Amino acid sequence: MVEHYFGKVTSLNELIAFTQLLQCVGYKGMYEEARRQWPQCSMALNWDYNEPWMTAAGNNLITYPAKPKPAYNAVRESCRQQMASAKVEKFDYVHGEIFATEELFILNDLPQFIEPLIVKATLTSDTRTYDLGIWHTQETPASTHQAQKTVFTITLNEPENTFLHLTLHVENHPAMDTTYVFLCKNKNSTKNVSIQSLYKKR
Repeated sequence: MVEHYFGKVTSLNELIAFTQLLQCVGYKGMYEEARRQWPQCSMALNWDYNEPWMTAAGNNLITYPAKPKPAYNAVRESCRQQMASAKVEKFDYVHGEIFATEELFILNDLPQFIEPLIVKATLTSDTRTYDLGIWHTQETPASTHQAQKTVFTITLNEPENTFLHLTLHVENHPAMDTTYVFLCKNKNSTKNVSIQSLYKKR
């Protein structure tokens, strides 16, 4: 799976970084999708939560001895009581492909309403920022999720093997902001992805 997305791994550190990234992306997608399907879906659980001994690999969120993995923070972010959320088709794209959001959500698990909001969507790479659009929400009732078939699209024109960050910024409510990571590759590319590019200062 790692080689499918990122190419040939050349070191143990790369393998760890890429697998942890995929765990973060996967769990973030699953937890938020489960929440978006509430009340038809009432629970999401990962296997397993806390590893009680040293292991080489696993889907745990906390590794031995009681050390949170990056996925722990990804799941925590996806379980905030009030947040913006985006439904997107997949993780990896190719140069020239259209990036699109399927739906946008305001997730509200608190017994209080949320006033109408302004949600700005941007897609950022190493070289540019795409302003995808703005969603003006309605009031979100207490303990209710608001969904909007808001489709923001952009044709990707990025260099080979570029990480993209989709950010939903909620005006005047930064604690509700959400960011997602995606990968843009060139079709039939044989060049490996560098994990360092994910952590470049923007």
